[in-house]
Amino acid sequence: CNWYSVRSVGSLPQDEAMERGADIFAESVVVGVAVSVLVVEYQLQASRAEVKRRRELEALEEKDVEMATEIRVLEERVKALESKVRLLGGVPKVDKEEVKMRVKAERREKDKVKGRGEEAAPAGVAEDKQVATDRDPWWKRWRRSMSDG
Repeated sequence: CNWYSVRSVGSLPQDEAMERGADIFAESVVVGVAVSVLVVEYQLQASRAEVKRRRELEALEEKDVEMATEIRVLEERVKALESKVRLLGGVPKVDKEEVKMRVKAERREKDKVKGRGEEAAPAGVAEDKQVATDRDPWWKRWRRSMSDG
């Protein structure tokens, strides 16, 4: 299936043929230079993006090392404090129910501040005792828990 067929090619004078050939050559040089500039520009942009990505990756790796170092330092501090606590007589017992009552009381206070209204205290909960317990220093609560348990 020929869509187009060349019937004949006319001859050109040599001067005109040289001029057209030079024009075609000049245009191809311009197109070649433009394509080369585009390729080089694309490669430079890609390399800049790669350098930026590497810098970001290095920054993230540095941050990861810093965080891992901080975690390690904190773990070592906890171990040292645990050994000191063991030497001083152990960790104080924590009454889960007492903590639960304090959490509920704190939430009721937050609800009051937010304007949700005051909820009734659960039966058998003495809020005066909670307030007094909350005001005691930690060491008094610890001593009390050691004498209770």
